[in-house]
Order: sequence, then C-alpha cells, then structure tokens
Amino acid sequence: MTFSLALLGLLTLGLPGPDARFAKLGETTITTVASDCAELLGYDVSPIGNQVLYVGRLKGDTGHVAVWLNRDRIVRACDSVPEYGFTSAGKPYCCLARSGRWHVMFDRALSRGFDEILLDSSAGTRFLLAPSGDRIACLARDGVWMMAVLNTKPGSQYTTVSDPLFGPRREFYHLAQKGNAWLLVFNGKEGKPYESITDLALMPRTAEPLFLAIEKDRSFLVCGGREGRRWPQIIEVTFTPQDSVPAYVACDSTQWYIIEDTIVRIAEPGILLHSLRYRFDTREPLYVMIDAGFRSVLKTDSRPLSDAHLNVEHISIAPDGRHVVFQTADSNVRQVWLDRTELKVATAISGPVVFSPDSRRFAFVTASDSGERVVSDRGASRLFDRVSELQFSPDSGQLVFAAWLAGAGLVVREDSECRRYDAVGYLKFSPVTSRLAYLAVKDNSTQEVVNDIPGASYDDIGPVQFSLNGTRVAYPARKGRDFVWVCEPVAGGR
Repeated sequence: MTFSLALLGLLTLGLPGPDARFAKLGETTITTVASDCAELLGYDVSPIGNQVLYVGRLKGDTGHVAVWLNRDRIVRACDSVPEYGFTSAGKPYCCLARSGRWHVMFDRALSRGFDEILLDSSAGTRFLLAPSGDRIACLARDGVWMMAVLNTKPGSQYTTVSDPLFGPRREFYHLAQKGNAWLLVFNGKEGKPYESITDLALMPRTAEPLFLAIEKDRSFLVCGGREGRRWPQIIEVTFTPQDSVPAYVACDSTQWYIIEDTIVRIAEPGILLHSLRYRFDTREPLYVMIDAGFRSVLKTDSRPLSDAHLNVEHISIAPDGRHVVFQTADSNVRQVWLDRTELKVATAISGPVVFSPDSRRFAFVTASDSGERVVSDRGASRLFDRVSELQFSPDSGQLVFAAWLAGAGLVVREDSECRRYDAVGYLKFSPVTSRLAYLAVKDNSTQEVVNDIPGASYDDIGPVQFSLNGTRVAYPARKGRDFVWVCEPVAGGR
C-alpha cells in the first residue's frame, strides 16, 4: 500500500467555488519535484492547486532535509520538518528543527530559533491558522520562558502561555502567566491579572473575549472585560442558541444552578449537574442531574426525560432540537433511547451519534468484542471489523460509512456494500447532486471513486473538491515526481 492515506491528513481541503480549478477537464501539471531533492518525504497542495509544498532529502546530503515550494528551495538543510502546510489563503508554513533549535517558516520568512515549538496534543498540531489565511500562531519555549509567536515574530516572555485565539478582524488573544498571576493578552497588551484564567472563547454575536477567572476561591465569568457573579465553582461554559448569551453551570453550598448571562434559569439540589447543552427549537437546557443517592436523571428544563440510572451518557440532540438520543447504564446493562423510546440495541454506543441534516434520521456505531456495526433509524448493519466516517448525504437520503472486513476496505451506502479495496477513506458528498466521492487504495495505487466509478490510478491523490453545482470534481495527484491537478465530470451529475 502507498503512503496516500497518511499524507492525505496533511492536505488542505480547499475552498469550493466556480473558479479555474474546475474549468479545464483532464490533467494539468502543477510542478515536478526539484532535481536537488533526492527523496520525497511528504507534501501539501495549495487550496487552488497551483503550488506544492514538499519536504525531501537533499541530493548529496541525505542526512538532512529541506523544503521546496514548487521547484524553489525555501528552507535550506535542516534536521527535520515535523509539520507543514498551506493556510486557506495559500500561504506556506512549517516548523523545522536545525542544530537543536526550532524555527517557524511562514510565507518564506523564517523566525529566530527557539528551544521548542510546542505541540497541542489534543488538536494534533503546533499551529493555529487565522480564518482569513493571512496569519498563523504557535507557542514556543526558550529556556524557562514561553511566548506566543505570531507569524514569525515572538511576543513577550511569560512563565506560561496558552489558548491562542484569533478574532474575526485583526485580534489575537492568548492567556499568560506572569509571576503568580494570569492575564489575557490582546494584540500584545496585557489585561487585568487574576489568580487563574481558563476557557478563553469569543462571544458569538460581539466577538468579545470571554473567560473563566478565579479570585479568592471564587469563580466568575469575564465577558468583554465585565465581571459576572462570583460562585464557589463554575463548570461547563457554553452559549444559548438563537440569542447566544453565555450560559454555565454553577454551585454553592446547597444547590446547582444553570445561569444564563446574569439570570438563574435552573436551580437543582443534588451532587452534580453536568452535560449542559441546549435544544435549538425551544432554547431549553438539557442536562444530567445526579441526586444524593448518586442516581443520574436526564432532564429538560427541570422536567425528567429519563428514569433514574447509575449513569446517563452519549447524549446527542438533533440539529433542530426535537429529538434526543442517549444511553443509560445500570450495572452491566446499557440501554439506548430515542427520547422516551428504547431502541433495543444489543451493545453499547461507541462514538458520537450522527443526525441527518433534516434531523429526521440518526445513526451511531455500537461495539463489542466481535466487532462494530452501525445502528440507524432503519435498523442495524451487519458486523464489521471496524467502522468510520459515518455520515448522511446533504439531502438526508443516504447513510454512508467506511468499513473494514477481513483485511479489505469498503464503503457501505445504506444496506449496499460497494467494491472492496485495500483501503478506503475521505468520504465526501457533492452539493446539489449528493454524489459520493471517496479515496480507494488498491495494489499500491490510488483512485478517486466518484458516484461508484473509479478514476485513473496515481501514486497519491489529495482530497477531492466539488464544484458548487456538484457536476465536476477536482483533486491534486502525484505520478512519480510529477504533481498534477485533475478535473473530471461527475457521472450522472445534473
């Protein structure tokens, strides 16, 4: 098998639109690997398919690697390049290690050296990309100090930095520890210090910063610089639907509360209130309440939606808010429910519940020692070794997923199993026509399968893009040392 599937995770999805990417059918050459690259190690293709950023071993110095943009070497010999890519605006970036020091390259500019460019293990990346595509940020360590790096420019030094965040305009925020105090840093300017700050976010309507602060053993929200009511504890900060005001769970010595902005919406006695979320249609809070007997009840705006159980988990609300799927646990017995109706599922839910765009359908994966199967509103699938990429088509008419069985990969559409390959992945529906495309690997070559018809074979293929009307697909591909842009009509597309 080729290394296609591993590399595809690094490739940019790109931006849909009626542009040159879909104008010319067939193959268009992007570039050829430069002659001073002895071995190609990995690459990324720009969103519009006109540039390739690639990492490779240097000819005559295979102990070192370099970075090329098309045929231009833009990073000279270094020890490693663990992360690289393009922003949505097509600007190249990477981090590289050279002689024990780490550097950031952005749009051909190189930063000074740091002891470390920090990896966010939860996100799996070192970089935060601005939505506009014109900026990147990362966190770096130098000696005992940490700093936020914007593009290639390091900010002030602090004991600790965390939570970098771009605003919708030119704002850049992060949290920083200075001595024993924490503060919000906005475009390099320090805000008011607190004993602790966490949960930095932007308010949906105003884009003002919001965070959770602690002072003198009391927790409170700070919204756009305004401090809220102080509580012994605050957890699970979120936003209400429709009006998007801050909502959170708080407690005092007697009760648990759901607070919306400054108003107490719910007051509940008990051990713990958790898993707060909202129904979109009614704006009612949905949550789990654990009583003094350590029994859990799922509630909607103080009204029980379930009986008492040892645990309530895997709570998922349909996009329109009208239905809730959840799982209850009692000793070794687990039950899955759609609102108040038990679904009679044999094994426990494994992973998230997926709803169709129209909210009328649902699906989830169940797992046992024997394997995994998909359960939906239309019944249960056969047992597979593994299931992934569970999703509905934009028109809600098709449920599809990738599956593995007896060493083969295949795509399943409702109850129909497609052709088997060595591996399949990256399932994607077209707009308008709801045609399905996915990558298939067979006998050391890759193909893009669109509407069940395999395309030409290549050494490697990037993620597919659909034209806005769903009648054409385009994707980057590699043949040996040549990179090409491929555009094809979708069979059966309108």
